[in-house]
Amino acid sequence: MKKFFWILALSVYLLAKDDGSKLYETFGNQKAYTILYDLAKKGDGWASYALGISYIKARGVKRDFKKAIFWLKKAAKKNHPKAQLILADLYFEGRGTLKDLNKAFYWYEKAALNNNSEAMYKCASLLLGGKGIHKNYQKAFYWYE
Repeated sequence: MKKFFWILALSVYLLAKDDGSKLYETFGNQKAYTILYDLAKKGDGWASYALGISYIKARGVKRDFKKAIFWLKKAAKKNHPKAQLILADLYFEGRGTLKDLNKAFYWYEKAALNNNSEAMYKCASLLLGGKGIHKNYQKAFYWYE
C-alpha cells in the first residue's frame, strides 16, 4: 500500500509541477510535507521550491521565512526561475534575512535570464532607480525591452 502512495505522489508531482498544492490536496499537510521533504533531501529542485513555498504560506508547517530561504536557495541553485524570483523578493523585502538589494538583484537577474518576465521588470526597476545597486540605464533598458 505504501508503494502505491509513492507512485501516486510521483505521478501527481510529474503531472502538476505546481507549488506543491496538488500534493497537499491529495495527501493532506503532513504526508505531503514528508513526500516533498524526502524528494528535496535527494536534491529535487521542484520539491525544494515547494517546501520553500510551504514555509512562506504555512502549509503543513509553521511559517518560517528562514527555512523558506534555505529551501528556495536549493531550488534557485538548480535554476528554478520561480524560486529565484521569490528568493529575490525575500532579500528585497528583508523577510527571514536582512534586506539585501545586491542579493535581491543577483537572484532577480538569474530569474530574468531564465525568461521570467516579472524578474526582468524588477531588474530593470532596480537598475533604473539605483537603490542598493549602481544605476545602469542601458541594462535597465535591456531588461525593460
